[in-house]
This record gives sequence, structure tokens and C-alpha cells, in this order.
Amino acid sequence: ALPVEDEHDGAVVTPLRHLGGEAVKSECIAGPKPLAGAGEGQPVPTAEVAYQQDLDRDVLAAAGAKVALTARRTDRLAELKARIAADGGTAAAISMDVTQVSSIESAVSEAESTLGPVDILVNNSGIATENRMGRFTEAQYDELMDTNLKGAFFVAQAIGQRMIDGKRRGRIINVASTAGLRPFTMLGLYGMSKAGMIYMTRSMAMEWARFGLCVNVICPGYIKTELNSAHWDSESGKKLVSMLPKRRVGNP
Repeated sequence: ALPVEDEHDGAVVTPLRHLGGEAVKSECIAGPKPLAGAGEGQPVPTAEVAYQQDLDRDVLAAAGAKVALTARRTDRLAELKARIAADGGTAAAISMDVTQVSSIESAVSEAESTLGPVDILVNNSGIATENRMGRFTEAQYDELMDTNLKGAFFVAQAIGQRMIDGKRRGRIINVASTAGLRPFTMLGLYGMSKAGMIYMTRSMAMEWARFGLCVNVICPGYIKTELNSAHWDSESGKKLVSMLPKRRVGNP
């Protein structure tokens, strides 16, 4: 069981300080078919974390899950797809850019035509841009919000509406951040996008509960990923780690 910080109309907000991560412009759908993000923010996508952590490495395959891995750069998905297959699982690599609604619709359609209807979505796209609130440019704002909030919304909408139309129960897990719960210096815009995702989750949970959909959000803290690993080895990174309760950052 995970610690619940806040619960509202079926939505659960759970801060996780040492689990998970965020994949750059990628998603995870899981189920009998999970759509799984496989970008750069997380060394392995969410669907693969079950294989990497001290959980049953064959949990997805043993459960009969089929995993749709999505990212803008599908060349990065081949190795991951092969690892899942080697563990007895089934995976499909699908191109998707969450900043383009047409790309989302196309990717979800391909996932369903390849693997069948989606039962679980892990909505795991995200980028972070550091700047002072008075210095963010329009281009920075648009790129971050298009990825973190607009993209997450339309992915969840595409999956959720298909679940409703198909009269199927389903699960949607949105990956936000502790930055959406309290402000962090230089990460104000990122925190705004994740706070929006938390509110989005509550709204979807309230509206879709009667259709059998369970919508939740998790809020990871500092996680070491491919994108930020160099920072944690820098002097400023080490100083930040020294101020954390456990004196370490999380690993996916």
C-alpha cells in the first residue's frame, strides 16, 4: 500500500519520494495491454519498472499483460521491447508525440489494433525547464505545457473515452510530481503543469467513476534519470542531496 496524501471523489494523490520517474514525451498503456512510455526521463519506462525493481520480474508477463511502448523516437524502444519479450512478455513499439493530438489518436488506434483494447494507462510524459518565473519565454512555456499538461490530458481523454464507449472498466495512472504540491525554486512552470495534472486527475476521477474508471495520480520526488544524472554528481546536486531526509535521491 502507498501513503495517501489526499483523497477526493475517487482520486488519490500520493507523493512518492523514491519511486517512479518521468519519461520525456512518452506514455505507458498497460493492461492485458499497457501503453508504456519509453523516453529519456526514466531509464526504463513505467511498464519495465516492474521488471527492474524487487517485484516479481515476470509480473506483467505472468499476468498476461501486453505492453504498448510509445515515444517520439521508436529506435530507443527496440532494446526494451526485446527485454520484455525475453522475460516472456509481449510488447509493441509505437511512435507518438504527445504534443500533437493527431499523433496521440494515431498511436492509441495502432496500440488497440495491434494488442487489443487498452485497460490501463500510465500517463508518464514530462519535461522540466529551469528558469525564474519572470524570465520564462513563450516558447519554453508552450513546449512544457504542451508536453506535461496538454499532452497528458489528451492521452487520458483518448484512452478514457474509448473505455467508456466500450463499456469497459479501466485504470488511468497520471504521473505528476511533488513540485505540483509545493513550490520549488526555478521549477515554477514545471510545478504549474503538475499541479494542473493533479486537478485534472480529480476532475476525471469524479466524472468517470460511474463508468467504472479509476483515475489516480502519483507524485514522485527527486528521481535519478538519464536526463538529470549529471546534476546529482555536481556540487549543487550533492548539496541538494545532503539536505534530503534520506541523503539520497530515488532510483526507478
